[in-house]
Amino acid sequence: MIFAFELFDRLTDTNPEVAREFSRQVTLFDRDLHLQIIEEYLNRVFARRAHDFGDPDYGRFPGSGSSGSSS
Repeated sequence: MIFAFELFDRLTDTNPEVAREFSRQVTLFDRDLHLQIIEEYLNRVFARRAHDFGDPDYGRFPGSGSSGSSS
């Protein structure tokens, strides 16, 4: 979503007609709404930046050690 907005924003400067069509068919938002959505997303990310999901629930598969031998 952020990449799509970046592309739209850059197109706005170089080719406004293509930017309008890109917004209509791809992002589906006008510039102000897109900025609002990105800002809300980044605020949520920032607020949860210290969240800990706990220990990973995966482990090594048998025989996947780093010994280098494949018998």
